[in-house]
Amino acid sequence: TRCAQAISEDPAGLWEAAAGADNLFVECGAIPKGATAARQDVVAAPAAPVAVVAARPVFTAARLTAAPTVDGAVDEWPWQESTRVIAIAQPPTGAPVTPAPGRACAAWDDRNLYLAVRLGLPKGTPPRGGTDFATCDGVEVSLRPSGGAVAGPTIVLWGSSDASYQALPAGGATPEQCKAYAARVTAEEWTCEWRIPFAALPLDPGRAERLQFNLGAHLTASAAWLAWQATGGAFYEVENAGDLRLAR
Repeated sequence: TRCAQAISEDPAGLWEAAAGADNLFVECGAIPKGATAARQDVVAAPAAPVAVVAARPVFTAARLTAAPTVDGAVDEWPWQESTRVIAIAQPPTGAPVTPAPGRACAAWDDRNLYLAVRLGLPKGTPPRGGTDFATCDGVEVSLRPSGGAVAGPTIVLWGSSDASYQALPAGGATPEQCKAYAARVTAEEWTCEWRIPFAALPLDPGRAERLQFNLGAHLTASAAWLAWQATGGAFYEVENAGDLRLAR
């Protein structure tokens, strides 16, 4: 502090010391009478970091009053309702493919889960059938009941464009766990439908409303593997994918 005239000093010699130091009031050793201590700002300790858990993607299956016919024809499904349709466009790594080569819808009733899938075809390029999923066009359905104290097995089913299907050993499923599968091929796309009994999962749809879920596809024309959700690993690792919700 600089001052022009000293009125009083405490302790003695303060003014003389200040004058000898270019009139700077520093290091006085005491607070002058009538003065108040300098305000000490209180700096709060930084808050502990809070982990943010991203919400899992959700695929909604509508409640049905009448069972659909599982014949591979999917025109009756609500493809114009954006809240009912998911894209099959995510490669294992990288950005999603646009426009999405595939789409899917889901529905359910008291006994079964139903899925419909449509996959576009390049002009003049028919899909390849067969049971070797590495060399044929097909769809992989992976699902596991969630919410219980102990997670059940992951059911992994594969359906090809020629209407053949199988259960993959990765999840320990059996072909009986898909009671109906059908596929159709046109010049522009191939489509398929599934009927999967809840009893085979097992899952009680009256008590549980979610399943861990993913859906992938192999497109031989582009040598592409695409899914609803990339998992950082295999598409059937549903714990890293999303949830299928049974709408009430």
